[in-house]
Amino acid sequence: MRNLSKRKTSFDMRQFGLFRTVHHGVKLKLKWFLVIVCVLGLGGFSGLWMMAGSVASPERRDLQDYHRDYLDGEKNCGVVVSQKSFLDGKVPCLTVRPDAEGGIAKRGVVLRRQLVEAGVEVPKFGGEAGLLVLLHGRNGRKEDLLPVAERFCAVGFLCVIPDLPSHGESPIETVGFGLRKFEAELPGKVADEVRSELGLEELPQFIWGMSMGGSFAIHAVSLEPERWRGMVIVSSFDRLGGVVGDSMGIFSGALQSWAEDLISVRGGPDVNAVNPVVLAAELKIPTLVVHGEADELISHERGETLYSAFAGPKKFMTISGGTHDNVLVTDAPAYAAMAGWLLSR
Repeated sequence: MRNLSKRKTSFDMRQFGLFRTVHHGVKLKLKWFLVIVCVLGLGGFSGLWMMAGSVASPERRDLQDYHRDYLDGEKNCGVVVSQKSFLDGKVPCLTVRPDAEGGIAKRGVVLRRQLVEAGVEVPKFGGEAGLLVLLHGRNGRKEDLLPVAERFCAVGFLCVIPDLPSHGESPIETVGFGLRKFEAELPGKVADEVRSELGLEELPQFIWGMSMGGSFAIHAVSLEPERWRGMVIVSSFDRLGGVVGDSMGIFSGALQSWAEDLISVRGGPDVNAVNPVVLAAELKIPTLVVHGEADELISHERGETLYSAFAGPKKFMTISGGTHDNVLVTDAPAYAAMAGWLLSR
């Protein structure tokens, strides 16, 4: 009996030792599992935080060499560019006018020829039949649109290009995608200051917006529908929330609401309130919508949805093979379509 008791005790101790080993292994695995969960959680939060910041307050880009070619005036670009801040210094702007003395440049020559071939009556170069406000996209700056202004100036427009809030040299730190009252008023007020300064108060006004700038344009027209004679929207969206969700891919369902909250926390807009498609349904302004077939950032379907909502005369142009970045530099005659649409107003 004594030997049996010893054997039983020995067996129990071995079993206990095994239990302790297994228990220690489970605790260790649980510990590392929690560490991994925390790291992934922090990484995910950091990713959302950075994404929200890029929406609310995008990183500002430096001037490029081609910007300086226009600003320095050393090359014949067919335009004369002046710089000034409006709205009490809150909105740095470029005013771009046809260079009647230097003459028309190559891009303008091409556009004018395309319009003539399409049967469009083109004003004499150097004249200004209308004022066109050009609104850049997110991560852009006013100088990016100088090649766009060059073409429109060649067919009779005085172009005004503001730095939108939180972009370029704007002193404003965050952007609301046109939702804020100041932002919706910005294009019209800048146009008024330029017209007054140049003594051209009677010039009809037009508006052009790309991507985020399209949202600004729609909010501006919604605020003052009688001001604007015509509008062009390039590669823009129906609902900002939809674009945020698209950018998150498979994680949109679980994390999108967090991302939207963080965008607001970081000074951006209420994402679910930025819905140009809702405003478009009330707008009767003649509108041309241009969208790239292969746009990877704002899908072609979103452009179609936005277009369908406009209540007034409208036209949709699909750029075959066009992406968000190259939509205006493919072989498609996009500028001829845009200029022809505006001149017909």
